[in-house]
Amino acid sequence: MSIYGKRDSKFKQISEIDLETSHFTKLEPSTPFYLFVPQDNELRAEYDNGWSLRDIFMERVAGITTADDNFLLDFTSENLVKKINNKIGERIDNNFIKIVNYRPFDFRKVFYIQKKSDNPYKNLTIPLGYRPRADIMRHIIDKQNTSLVFVRNQQGTSYYDNVFISKNIIDLHLLPIGSYLAPLYLYTDELGIESKTPNFKPEFLHMVKEKFNNPSPEEVLAYIYAVLHSKNYRTKYLEFLKIDFPRIPFDISIDEFTRLASLGQELIDAHLMQTPPSSPLRGGWWGLSIGNPEFDGEQNFVMEKVFYSDATQRLYFNKTCYFAKVSPAVWEFKIGGYQVLDKYLKSRKGLDISGDLEYIQNIIKVLEFSVSKMEEVDGVLKI
Repeated sequence: MSIYGKRDSKFKQISEIDLETSHFTKLEPSTPFYLFVPQDNELRAEYDNGWSLRDIFMERVAGITTADDNFLLDFTSENLVKKINNKIGERIDNNFIKIVNYRPFDFRKVFYIQKKSDNPYKNLTIPLGYRPRADIMRHIIDKQNTSLVFVRNQQGTSYYDNVFISKNIIDLHLLPIGSYLAPLYLYTDELGIESKTPNFKPEFLHMVKEKFNNPSPEEVLAYIYAVLHSKNYRTKYLEFLKIDFPRIPFDISIDEFTRLASLGQELIDAHLMQTPPSSPLRGGWWGLSIGNPEFDGEQNFVMEKVFYSDATQRLYFNKTCYFAKVSPAVWEFKIGGYQVLDKYLKSRKGLDISGDLEYIQNIIKVLEFSVSKMEEVDGVLKI
């Protein structure tokens, strides 16, 4: 029995309950969450055999917060510098402008300082809520690094999709309910000599080395990324993914690990839109013949209104201009609850996107490629 509604309505429902005829479910809340909802204890035990991301990575941090995106963020460095210069009356140094992964596949430029006390401009007021997360972001800025992006729990949806990858600093709402970033490597600098170590806890690193014949850090990250993109994993363990950081199963063979790591690396490369080789191999995302920008009348590159036609598989961004051969699966593809293409286009309403058409077409290709690779993952990961 579930009771919903406003307080008076709930009191009324409770007062009408017949304790002798009503059906009750016995709950046995257990550590660590003591939830007052029924759970499949056998499935929970199976899920708990996996490694939590909190036990895999040594360091993680929430994404940055500017507390004033309208002022401290923009689509281009030129616009951001001009906007800040006009307000404070002096030119800011371009070294303070960094790339931030703002939303899935959506990169902006941000005014970034590691500490408020580092602000050299007396007329530039840094908001109280500004959070640069410098202790961890220093391993990302101007470094060769890749980071897993995830959340602590899943809220408000019936499907898990809260995972992404990035090579840049990230915004707190890259994934909408609060994004965490865990870099693959941690950098140190001693006497001018820079070195890096995998951002894995010793116990976890020992386990994967022993079990899977000393895989590289990149292979481990790719395996984790593949698992988190398994539809079967997302569906089967949804109730537990709503509660805490995801747990990753490692009760598999070396062959399964290797195959999943390979698929995960393909997903990572696609989501990072890694530059394709000079002679692209068949089967890569870049070789897909979909998403071409076309016109049904006047050539108008202004993003006015997003409209998708199932019948023609056209994604319009105004009355006459559209992207062709966009499958329903690609149009509906979500990351972190964001419908990727819809979100990307609507955030540019009123802007001329003529210089963005190839990039948007690449997003379409990557999403189509992702749909296919996620199916392949489920063909290997037996859960």
